[in-house]
Amino acid sequence: MRVLIVEDDQSDSWFFSEVLRSRGYQVHACASGEDAMRSLEDGIPDLVLLDLLLPGIDGLEVCRRINALDAPGRTPFILVVTSKEGDALQD
Repeated sequence: MRVLIVEDDQSDSWFFSEVLRSRGYQVHACASGEDAMRSLEDGIPDLVLLDLLLPGIDGLEVCRRINALDAPGRTPFILVVTSKEGDALQD
């Protein structure tokens, strides 16, 4: 199973990648929505682990674009919101 991880925090990306690789998954990790979209040239992954808070193209837009390419949108997504202390969303 091929998993695409889209996470801008290197330590979170490394952790998710190592956990999935140790369980036999083929993992490709990207740090931005733009990189994720370029990675789709190799095909649609079987699963996407996606941070919603990304610089540039945000996670929701990445999700929309992958679904548009993967009609009828069968790729499952796990959506993650990660932030460092002080980076949390403000009202």
